[in-house]
Amino acid sequence: MLDCHLQMNIFVELVDSIIAQLKRGKADGLDNITAKHLQHGHPVLRILLGTKLFNLMFASGYVPQSYRCSYI
Repeated sequence: MLDCHLQMNIFVELVDSIIAQLKRGKADGLDNITAKHLQHGHPVLRILLGTKLFNLMFASGYVPQSYRCSYI
């Protein structure tokens, strides 16, 4: 099993690649954040989002099936 820091780094890289693939020109959500905000925001934003999501998954004990399968 990977150690916690390595898992978090992998997860942050996954969040980073997903943000890079977001399509621009789509309507913003209830939070008024668009893909352009995420793609052009400060790089620390991607780290914070990845870390927050990883910690929520760790605390809840729930890991989506697609994430589990891609790194085993």
